[in-house]
Amino acid sequence: MRLRYGRALVSACLALAGLASACSSPPPGPPTPSSKPPPRLRVVVASIQLGSPLQREVALLTRDTIYLVGGLSSLGRSLDTVSTLNPATGKGRQVGTVSDAFHDAAGAVIGGHLVIFGGGSGESSDLIQAFDLASHKTTVIARLPRALSDLAAAVSGSAVYLVGGFNGHVPQKSIYSTTDGVAFRTAGKLPVGLRYAAPSPRSARSRSGSGTQWRSRWGRRSTSRAASTRVAGWNAACSRSTSWIERSPSRRRSRSPYPTPASSPTGWRLGS
Repeated sequence: MRLRYGRALVSACLALAGLASACSSPPPGPPTPSSKPPPRLRVVVASIQLGSPLQREVALLTRDTIYLVGGLSSLGRSLDTVSTLNPATGKGRQVGTVSDAFHDAAGAVIGGHLVIFGGGSGESSDLIQAFDLASHKTTVIARLPRALSDLAAAVSGSAVYLVGGFNGHVPQKSIYSTTDGVAFRTAGKLPVGLRYAAPSPRSARSRSGSGTQWRSRWGRRSTSRAASTRVAGWNAACSRSTSWIERSPSRRRSRSPYPTPASSPTGWRLGS
């Protein structure tokens, strides 16, 4: 019996000593950074030259062809042109126009159309313009829930997500989703309003099902019109240069009854 009580007393003393030690010890420091260097992107400057200086356009890749829609000219004028650029041959040509000239819009390929969301010329617009890849005709198919420029688009599955933007007064927090470019729902809210965001959807699976995790770490909170050379990758002056980053094949499977949006499998930087 004494031996049992003695063991219990020793255990209690050790526990109290450990608790006192834990309370007196300093809090743990920040985690040690990994010594493994982060992966580096390989940036290749192509020999392709655009026909004229261009910036802040919508660039979409479909059918092995890059489509350049709208943007700003070297004179600072919004453009209504739709041009093609073959990345293999470097040849490009104008194939049509949109209804309203614009810059700082977002875009996606939906059901054989280049769908342009918002943008504007002088002020933010709520127009949604669709350029038919077969007929090269443009129609206004719908309007955004609110006028937006400086917004970003990302594709996940059969949905296009429009992230942030500028309504003419303040950066926006809203994230809208659409599968057809006409009907929208509010998919979520950003912690802070962003312009020129760089959303990157990442598929996530858990025991409860599947979903989409969003990363939108890059963007600008301020309402300044000056483009950021580090975040947005734009220069102050227009450029004809072309480059691409990390070319990789795109694999998608979708059973949605709606036309599946398509986005570029290559990170292109066209103009400035």
